[in-house]
Amino acid sequence: MTRSISRHLPFFLVLALSGTLLWRAGALADGIRAGLSLSVTAVIPAIFPFAVLSPYLQTLPLAPREKKGLFSRVFRLPTAAVLPLFVGLVCGFPLGAKVTRDGYSAGLYTKEEAERILCFANNPSIAFVVLGVGKNLRGRMLDGVILFAVEVLVSLIIALILSLLTKTPREEDSARPLPHVTPPHLTQAMRDAVSASLTVTGFIAFFSGLLAVLKTFLPTAAYLAAAALMEVGAACAALAPLAGGLVPCGFAICFSGLSVAMQTAAMLDGTDLSLRRAFFWKIVSGILGSAMTYGALLIFS
Repeated sequence: MTRSISRHLPFFLVLALSGTLLWRAGALADGIRAGLSLSVTAVIPAIFPFAVLSPYLQTLPLAPREKKGLFSRVFRLPTAAVLPLFVGLVCGFPLGAKVTRDGYSAGLYTKEEAERILCFANNPSIAFVVLGVGKNLRGRMLDGVILFAVEVLVSLIIALILSLLTKTPREEDSARPLPHVTPPHLTQAMRDAVSASLTVTGFIAFFSGLLAVLKTFLPTAAYLAAAALMEVGAACAALAPLAGGLVPCGFAICFSGLSVAMQTAAMLDGTDLSLRRAFFWKIVSGILGSAMTYGALLIFS
């Protein structure tokens, strides 16, 4: 009996969710429209040009192995791993994951290295955090600067912890030669960028609609928690205007939410890379982010 229930549980959950969405069809439509509007006005213009260019960034002369390089020595990763971290922080997700995938496909990273990079390189962009959350939602750019500084520090801390936990012998860190990376044709890069942009838009629209439905019957505190776990944009929009909203924003930004996790999974489709490790460390990142944001407020307030 128990086995039968567990086997059919996903079906009943999907049925219940479908019924709930139909019950609140008006809120669902409003939420989807808001998500699509956000994608068209802010997300796609921010990521699409860089999604086109990102495969060509892999052809930059960044030696993947260098014993004397600071990044390689500290984080026990190829020097080329600087690229997904930089792109993730400047351009925002899911480009950090896309550049990691492209680098792995080109042979710049091993499977273990690529999965480790995914734990800290896929982040909200500086424009979203400093301007969107700090200036526009909080009305104080310093708050955005604090959040972005926390985001960067958390990423580096996670990268350092993972480097200490890795079992790769240090002597092997410079063993592999520099692979030859062939840039794709522009038409292929354009198709991949369009696919990535539409995938991101789809997830944002879905989670925006789902949160709009949940907002109609959940208590405020429960809705804010659901937003922080599901969609970072909706979470920051709801949390940032609150008097004590900066600390939970720190969690939402560093964790990034289920929507971004699924966007990342879509970026990894067709590879043998797993997201399980990254998801665990994003939870750790969220906890660290909220704690460090609280500490920064004590210093700067």
